[in-house]
Amino acid sequence: SEMKLHGKWIMLVCASVWVACQSARDTSGEVREVDVCVYGGTSAGVVAAYSAQQMGKTVLLIEPGKYLGGMTTGGLGMTDIGNKYAVTGLARLFYRRIGEHYNKFEQWTFPPSVATKTMNRFVEDGELDVLYRHRITEADVQNRTIQTITLESSENPTENPLVRVRAKQFIDCTYEGDLMARAGVSYFVGREANATFDETLDGVQLLNSHQFPDGIDPYVIEGDSTSGLCWGIQPNTFTKPNTDYTFQPVVKQRHHYEVYFYCTALPDAEMPDQMSFDIQCADGLKQATMSPRDHKGTWVSLGTYEFEQGFRNSFIRLVGARSQGPLFADALLLVPRDK
Repeated sequence: SEMKLHGKWIMLVCASVWVACQSARDTSGEVREVDVCVYGGTSAGVVAAYSAQQMGKTVLLIEPGKYLGGMTTGGLGMTDIGNKYAVTGLARLFYRRIGEHYNKFEQWTFPPSVATKTMNRFVEDGELDVLYRHRITEADVQNRTIQTITLESSENPTENPLVRVRAKQFIDCTYEGDLMARAGVSYFVGREANATFDETLDGVQLLNSHQFPDGIDPYVIEGDSTSGLCWGIQPNTFTKPNTDYTFQPVVKQRHHYEVYFYCTALPDAEMPDQMSFDIQCADGLKQATMSPRDHKGTWVSLGTYEFEQGFRNSFIRLVGARSQGPLFADALLLVPRDK
């Protein structure tokens, strides 16, 4: 019994020492001082570091992983170009260097290997100082200004000592805003409602393109609703009656379109008695009303209207103040019609 107790005390002491070692991180290591510190080796990060270096500044580019270029070098090589003449500066230089690889003036689609080679050329030409495999653990902020940031090894977080970086200017080029979050900048996860900042293009967007088609299973275990929803998928959100939902469809050409609204099949207690819509079309502001209880699980026509090309001059708004009961907004569809 005495030997067993003694063994337990040894284990307890060892565990205490291990915990103490984990909490006491060594911050007495290297301190890097530069004019500009760019955190995040995305395309924006590489270009920002290259630009600062070209302006005669000392620069440190920090990438938590082992590759530069973010999505550009990670496989997103089918550029949504639109009007290519709107692309200028170093972005245009990147695409023209891609073109050199294919003996063309410029090239807008490319594989990761070519994108990586082109991105690394900026690093080589600018003789950029890149610190790979290090991520931020904290930021020292004084008078709303970042003084230093502390980094740990991404591959071995328990490795000591930590690295500190002091800079006159810090630039956050991560996709998620990791540096800003560590610096205490407020943020939230997800898409806020239109009413949060009195906007119309945030929140859930229901357009006539870039939408998931019907039939995609949302559950962790396919077909099993009791397994829960996959990460990132939310159930229907019912709002207060006075809340509005605004949809701004992207209209490819001026034409007459029949507007359809999808009525989700919900229990009677959760179904609104009436939904009222404002429809901004080429002929001005129109109104439409429908009864969801009579159309469960079906598409309901709100009428045919002429819409102008684009998205800035057209919208369909579900108006809470004129509706009766809780609201839902699942899907909207525009079908071209001859009139």
